[in-house]
Amino acid sequence: MRFVNRIRELGHLEAEYKDIRAKCIVIYGRRRVGKTRLIEEFLKNKSHAGYYLAAQESDIQQIEEFKSVIYSLIHDEFLRQNKFTDWKHLFTYLEKIWPRETRIVLAIDEVTFIIKSNPSFTSYLQKFWDECLSKTKTILILSGSLVGLMLSEVLGHASPLYGRRTSQIQVETLHFKEMRDFVANRSFKEQLEYYALVGGVPKYVLLISPQETIEQFIMTKCFSPEGFFYQEGLFLVSQEFREPSVYMNILKAIAFGHTKLNEIANFTGIEGKKISSYMDVLIELGFARREVPITEDPARYRGAIYLLADNFLSFWHRFIFPGRSKIELHEEKVLYTEKKKEIAEFIAKKFEEICRQFVRKVYAYERVGKWWGYYRNEVQKRIEIEVDICAIDRKQKKLLVGECKWSDNVKAVSLLSELERKAQYIEWNKSSRKVEYVLFARSFVDKDKLKNRGDVTVFDLEDLEKKWK
Repeated sequence: MRFVNRIRELGHLEAEYKDIRAKCIVIYGRRRVGKTRLIEEFLKNKSHAGYYLAAQESDIQQIEEFKSVIYSLIHDEFLRQNKFTDWKHLFTYLEKIWPRETRIVLAIDEVTFIIKSNPSFTSYLQKFWDECLSKTKTILILSGSLVGLMLSEVLGHASPLYGRRTSQIQVETLHFKEMRDFVANRSFKEQLEYYALVGGVPKYVLLISPQETIEQFIMTKCFSPEGFFYQEGLFLVSQEFREPSVYMNILKAIAFGHTKLNEIANFTGIEGKKISSYMDVLIELGFARREVPITEDPARYRGAIYLLADNFLSFWHRFIFPGRSKIELHEEKVLYTEKKKEIAEFIAKKFEEICRQFVRKVYAYERVGKWWGYYRNEVQKRIEIEVDICAIDRKQKKLLVGECKWSDNVKAVSLLSELERKAQYIEWNKSSRKVEYVLFARSFVDKDKLKNRGDVTVFDLEDLEKKWK
């Protein structure tokens, strides 16, 4: 796999390597996000580096394979020739022979597979660290994709390893700007569409064939029983939960637009009192996120919405999982024809998120998100309103508002007029703020009419592509 971006993460590892003291570095993040590739890149040109990829095997099998990695580092014949039946005895022996002055990097990837097989492993590793590795020049890297187990059994207060880590890296999905490097041969519009469907997971992006259309990609890789993505959403949830059905129903509810706690409860049939605890778990594990209007205090606001934190999971729960009956019957063309309009609407919503990423990168605002609220008309009817992009700078009392349209030939003047009307209902420093407007669309018919407005910026896809380079 090509190594793209991860400059900050790799820089951190290299800085830790230059500090010759012992290090225990924890790397975690969802499957296929690039943790292993980051470790591989870091281990390049390190003269004493060992990499062990754990598997779902018995202790004896794991120990034998782990022993081979250790032997390649320290070449101890007794270690190679003798069998160790448990981790405790292996680590006890390693304490006696481990080099004290050599800068060794030892990476244990997918360590959660060992922990699942033997929960005592962390206790034995803690003793090995305390009594041996911490007194050497070794860097120990522990990496895992089972985020729940990493948080509880490696990073958590109750873990024997708690307090031993010297740093941690949460490897997250790539933003659109970084994802583009994987599909540089595609048009900017296609890059946006693919990002809307699979997000910034490197493995997913690498599955995009150079010549296939969006329609072909969806039908062969998503709407096919043999397609890579058909079961992927189920794998992601099942690996974290013993009984995934409850969480699957919650994720499906959110994917279908039921984003408030009471709406999720009604859709799933789960008691309202229990929904909050389920949502806390999904947020902690990176499946969902909680959002409030950007002008509100997240701790106090009671009307929060919940969204899926991952583009692919949103697409999978919205289209692939509900369409499995047709998929199993190989009716991918029928399913795609039925859902084509909804898929376009789905991409349009994700375009809003991409535009928010753009604002975070290009504009110097303290907080960037969206805003929603309501007003009452002349007959006191409640009218809901939403602004796609809203950013605030509390120090300078600046407000940025923006609208996004995944359409061609948009009338910029009309769109601005509607945005100005909505902005009047945002009750944030209303008497003293300075307001800036930004408009996004695939193309506009009249953007030149706004070129003399110093408080308005208009971006079509051509503008976005140039600016994002």
